[in-house]
Amino acid sequence: MNIRLEVKKTIGIGIAAIVLFVLVQLFHVTLNKIYSYNVFFLLYPIIGFACAAICFSIFYQSWSVLLEQLTWQRLLIAPTFLVAGLLYLVHIVSFSFVSLTDFALSPGISLWLLFVNRAFTSIMLLFVCSLPFRRTKSEYKTVALWAGIGCTLLILGVIKAYDAGLPDLRIRYELGNLGWTLNLVVMLLLVLTFIFGVRKYRKVRPAELGMLLIVRGIGLCVVSQLFYLFAMQMSDINHLIGLLTNVIAFYNLLSGLVRLMVLVPYQEKQAAESEFNHIAYNDDITGLPNRRRLSQRL
Repeated sequence: MNIRLEVKKTIGIGIAAIVLFVLVQLFHVTLNKIYSYNVFFLLYPIIGFACAAICFSIFYQSWSVLLEQLTWQRLLIAPTFLVAGLLYLVHIVSFSFVSLTDFALSPGISLWLLFVNRAFTSIMLLFVCSLPFRRTKSEYKTVALWAGIGCTLLILGVIKAYDAGLPDLRIRYELGNLGWTLNLVVMLLLVLTFIFGVRKYRKVRPAELGMLLIVRGIGLCVVSQLFYLFAMQMSDINHLIGLLTNVIAFYNLLSGLVRLMVLVPYQEKQAAESEFNHIAYNDDITGLPNRRRLSQRL
């Protein structure tokens, strides 16, 4: 695949996402009149479950596929997206007014859960993009699994314990407002992650499509956070498009990780086996079939 074409495609997708953001803000009032509350409650859970499913797919690819290629990046990505998938799942279920046993969340606390999820993911992605590529032991993956589950339970427990004391984020995100400020912090973290990702792509793997897809996904996460930053309320069109952009961003992250962790190692393994077979059944100097090849054919 032509890497230059993919770079141009990535730039085009970024420009299209920015243009979409600008158009939504220009026609914000008109879109909110066309866009009904019932449509939001129909589409939001569907998009949210899709986002959670992609997070679980990223966790599975990082945690269980090709363990001999396990790196520190994969070891951190696995629990990160396990936590993200579980928190998205709880957020969508609680927002849809479906109770998980006795753990029922109010809409305001559900919004806090969404914010903590985005903040946690952005911090972990920043940490992953700043780490060098180094191998690690496959035994650590069990520790990473339980760390992700423990972190999820800790976040849910703290939010549930301080339910009444947390400020309400459902009011409009105005300049200086707590919700606006917190989303701005997440935005800055994602921008830093994007910068580190671009630097790593240019210096470490400039010809690798998988790393480019990861950078594309992080860039779409930045645009998604822009929509969240300008959301006036939970049912705002910005909030829905922000979550949809998040799904597209995570899908690009999944595609990039699958290529880096599955396709590229498989192709390298196939090339090594092909070279080994050539050395075993052909003469080193002339390249002609040797006696071992003759015996095999006979």
